[in-house]
Amino acid sequence: MPWYSLVTIAVSAAMSVLMLYQIVIGVFSLRKPRQIKPGGYIHRFALVISARNEELVIGNLIDSLIAQDYPRESYDIFVIADNCSDHTDAAAEAKGARVFVRNDTQHVGKGFALGWFFQLFLSQYRGQYEAIAIFDADNLVDRGFLAEMNAQLCAGEVAVMGYRDSKNPYDNIVSATLSMSFWFVSRFYLYPRYQLGLTSPASGTGYVFLARLIDQGWHTNTICEDLEFTLQLALQGERIGYTSFARFYDEQPVNLKISLIQRFRWAVGCYQNVRRYVVPMMHKKPAASVRMRYDMLIYLLFQPACSLQLLVTIVNIVCILLVHPFHQWYAWLYPLLVPSVIGLAGMYLQTVLILSFEHKWSWRILPGALVFPFFLVSNAFVYLLAMFRRTVFWHPIVHKRSMDMNQLDHK
Repeated sequence: MPWYSLVTIAVSAAMSVLMLYQIVIGVFSLRKPRQIKPGGYIHRFALVISARNEELVIGNLIDSLIAQDYPRESYDIFVIADNCSDHTDAAAEAKGARVFVRNDTQHVGKGFALGWFFQLFLSQYRGQYEAIAIFDADNLVDRGFLAEMNAQLCAGEVAVMGYRDSKNPYDNIVSATLSMSFWFVSRFYLYPRYQLGLTSPASGTGYVFLARLIDQGWHTNTICEDLEFTLQLALQGERIGYTSFARFYDEQPVNLKISLIQRFRWAVGCYQNVRRYVVPMMHKKPAASVRMRYDMLIYLLFQPACSLQLLVTIVNIVCILLVHPFHQWYAWLYPLLVPSVIGLAGMYLQTVLILSFEHKWSWRILPGALVFPFFLVSNAFVYLLAMFRRTVFWHPIVHKRSMDMNQLDHK
């Protein structure tokens, strides 16, 4: 058997092990989520919003935060107006938020903005807040978000990821597939890990943590600051919990190019974290967190492993076409075709399960559901291209969907 076929078999076998592990983890998503009892203690929250040119949408987010079913005196809203060229700061101040204006074109990105903000925050407000929540300016937040997060903290969690829903799943196929990807992650990645006592990775926005976790400041250096923060907590033996009862809504891009730019940035950030944290995650103590850390390693390496399998498969196909005569192509390509068809069928099954478990069935989501498996495959191509980039410039995603909670359409 030629070397390229042997390499393909070896990589595919390793990928099968990772897939089997994720399937076993996913079995625990079958259990229906149950809401815990309300907390007996009222934590004081600092709600932090990082915003860049978000004048059109930030007011609606602040309105949804002010409308929380939680004592208004027990939380304050902070906005980082990060390198804004519009009136984001004025729009946020008009709604009663405390605004911190940042102008730094050398250190661009949300991680840098959070690091800058928390340095000021800790010097001015240390000890005044027990918990911190992170939001993006395009979010909307359900009324029960803070009450549920408070209950989770009272139950012993030190950090909790909420349920990331979509403001615009029915706009077009692009927004539909991105919405489904977040539903998929919430149900089959975050929830079962919470059930098993593992960490549920933070997802950019909609998560809370005890203020003591950043007593020494916010120190992320990759373009995926949320994933890096998760890994840093894991190295300290701290996990992030998860609840589907603290729901927030995120605006999804409707432009394919913007979607690809966004996903490419996330992929580059993933590789930055791989290079920075794989070795520490394998060797760092305490031993009590070894199960959680190794699970995070698998989570961290899964998408790069998919891209590696794609690369090896492409090399295998090219070698077959170049080395073997035309009449032998089918015999050599058939072993690659069968698992590909099985994999595609499995992704369609995943699609059905997502829409069923999350109660998202609608004729309007059908076009997105039909192409969702191909969206998943496209991620492998995105990560394959990102494999060869060590850094990427952070470009903000323009948000234009100015809507309030009453305008959400999820029927």
